[in-house]
Amino acid sequence: MIDGENKKICMECKEDVYISLFGLNNATKDKLATRCKPCCKIKDEKYRRSKGVKAFVCRLAKKGMKECSLCHLVKDVTFFNKNKNTKDGLQTHCRICSNIKSREYDTCPLRRRKRKLWSNFRMTNEEYEQRLKNQDYSCAICNSKETKNSYTQHFAVDHCHAHEKETGEIKVRGLLCDQCNMGLGAYEDDIERMKKAIKYLEEN
Repeated sequence: MIDGENKKICMECKEDVYISLFGLNNATKDKLATRCKPCCKIKDEKYRRSKGVKAFVCRLAKKGMKECSLCHLVKDVTFFNKNKNTKDGLQTHCRICSNIKSREYDTCPLRRRKRKLWSNFRMTNEEYEQRLKNQDYSCAICNSKETKNSYTQHFAVDHCHAHEKETGEIKVRGLLCDQCNMGLGAYEDDIERMKKAIKYLEEN
């Protein structure tokens, strides 16, 4: 230890470092670790790379701890949401980082649009744009160039509910304006009811 300066020589970097940067170690005479905290961190990183992250994760798991993949802070497992698709059954990032990530993701309209298309119809944005181009940028039923929806400029994606119920697969039929899409929904895709409605209009 360097007298009068509250410093100590780190055995790793051989530098005079303030004792506040040393961890505790009851096995040494001065009750301080032989290496400073920055060197310990570097050594831990080297160990993780040489032995693999798995060994580090296993040690944390035994202590009920886990490292967040985003903020890289080691936290108690209660800070992580459950995820049945991972080996330990927990999300790779903590709840705080997950919330921040979600807020950042939701602020982008294009990302929200892509997520909605894929989640509801298993359709990519590129596939949507190609289908819209094939329809001459108009409704597949009334050929209107307007979506007829004051809340969005996107045409509604129409899919076959009966096919999805029977096979579990989503079959997209076309892109419709809001009025035509709601009309099909009101008649529940029942062709006979639609024919009766047409006959009613023609007779009256």
